[in-house]
Amino acid sequence: MNGNKHLRYSAQAFQTAGELFEVIDSDTLDVIVPYNKEAKNLMEKLESESNMGQVNDILRKAQKYTVTVYRGMLRKMEDEGALLLYECGAVGLRHNYYDSELGVNLKESMNELLMF
Repeated sequence: MNGNKHLRYSAQAFQTAGELFEVIDSDTLDVIVPYNKEAKNLMEKLESESNMGQVNDILRKAQKYTVTVYRGMLRKMEDEGALLLYECGAVGLRHNYYDSELGVNLKESMNELLMF
């Protein structure tokens, strides 16, 4: 009987947590990064391709080279001129703002890290 009592309280706790939990709308955007030669090649193809069938294929392949960025960071990226906006609506990161060891590497962000 003691085990049944425990299960009843556990179920109740999950119900209460579910009632109290609010989903935070993450205001993010996926950005294609020049991770390696293949990613850079796909980004170059996006710049020149206008055939939507081809664009969709390129975007599908580029998914594995995307990072999710919050809007606050996107503003910094825009201010630094780090983003590429493709005609299809996709967003890429300029090659000089990506480091193979650090990932996305913004000058302003690096200054904040150094000052901390």
